[in-house]
Amino acid sequence: MEVPNAQSEGAVHARVSRRWRGLGAILFLGFYSLYFAAHVRLSDTVVYLKDDALSSARTSMVFTDLITARSDERRLSGSAHPLFTLFHQPAAQLAILGWERLSQDTNSARKHAVAVLTAGAGALTVLLLYHTLLWTGVSMGRSVLAAAIQGGSTMAAVWAAVPEVWVFCGLGLMAMLWAVARGRSGRWWELPLAIVYAVGCWAWLAIPAVFLLLMAEFRAGRLSSWFGRLFSVLGSLAVIVSALLALNTLQRVLYPRVSNGFEVAALQEEVEIVSAGVQPEAWSRERVRRLIQSSGFTAVVAPEAVVKERPLGKAGPVRRSVSFQDDRWLQMDFHHAVWGAWALLLVLGLGGLPVMARHAPGMVLALLGVVAFVAAFLLFYRVELDRFLFGSLATPILVAVVGIGLEGAVRFWRGLALPVGLLALVFLGSQMTRNWQLVLELDSMLKL
Repeated sequence: MEVPNAQSEGAVHARVSRRWRGLGAILFLGFYSLYFAAHVRLSDTVVYLKDDALSSARTSMVFTDLITARSDERRLSGSAHPLFTLFHQPAAQLAILGWERLSQDTNSARKHAVAVLTAGAGALTVLLLYHTLLWTGVSMGRSVLAAAIQGGSTMAAVWAAVPEVWVFCGLGLMAMLWAVARGRSGRWWELPLAIVYAVGCWAWLAIPAVFLLLMAEFRAGRLSSWFGRLFSVLGSLAVIVSALLALNTLQRVLYPRVSNGFEVAALQEEVEIVSAGVQPEAWSRERVRRLIQSSGFTAVVAPEAVVKERPLGKAGPVRRSVSFQDDRWLQMDFHHAVWGAWALLLVLGLGGLPVMARHAPGMVLALLGVVAFVAAFLLFYRVELDRFLFGSLATPILVAVVGIGLEGAVRFWRGLALPVGLLALVFLGSQMTRNWQLVLELDSMLKL
């Protein structure tokens, strides 16, 4: 693999530096407002009172952990999300105080405060994706379109509007990619800081973190020898591990009833969960088909939401949950037509990716490594849960692949620029129309 030469990376840096910086602010504020508006529509639903009402989401658990006092028992932080409480509960408490000062009752203040965090995480993911594409060499127009497609996705419209931990995990993964994309222009602390946040939100992100540390050294090209690069990576890992352990100790002091996510037993439990998904009996053609549909299409454009009933016992009550699984691929209706447009963008993006691999080999390789990790995670991790729950991890990476690939397709054949731009615009409008309809459907289905 070749490292991009200084002239090409310098040209990208100069172009990014000359951009109109207001576009990023518009993207952030626009999608933050959209997610908060979706939250307002869903604020009087059962998602704040019970888990599994919306897909397999633990909305009530996350909401409770963020709004309760430091001394109360917490069920969320543990082996999977070791530092989630420390990173987000103080901000939620400050936001609650702010909303109460605005004459909001306590219940509304708590809901709005948590929505400030989830909507902010969703909008910041959009902003980081936009900058990641710019630093990879994608044109400003196609970067904006790709970021807007991520912002208007089903995953973002749902999980940035309700209490869930995965929108923060997706933010951490996107922050690591952004830091790698910055190359020589980035500051030394950006990637370690992103890694600490990402691993603190979800421990399994340590795997792509190590890979991205290696790729960052190659992309930045600061050291010429292999030994120097390896020493730099090991030094960064030592600092990151020390920071995580120190923050874990601080969390145990501030939140005495939180579980220790970095204990050996807790980590072994997570490994056993993944091992169960690797077993041959867990595999089926239907499982792979549902995975492709849920992560590749449903997480981008919403199908019709349906209410499924699941008995809790032989003669016990029935739990009602909203599902997004669509078993009808060939039926022609609005959302299937939008899926067709997305499939065309996917094909163009994947076809153009090899072209971009010649212009930005380090970044494309880093992105493909993350794609491999996310694909393996979706196949093996907690196979009993709906894959749509993890869309916050998969969708930004998929959109990044498409955005970079579309740039490659246009560079290969300049005549594609206008058709691709028009197709992306039409798709974006249709996508956001359908996904806002979904928010209204969820409001009706889950109303108290």
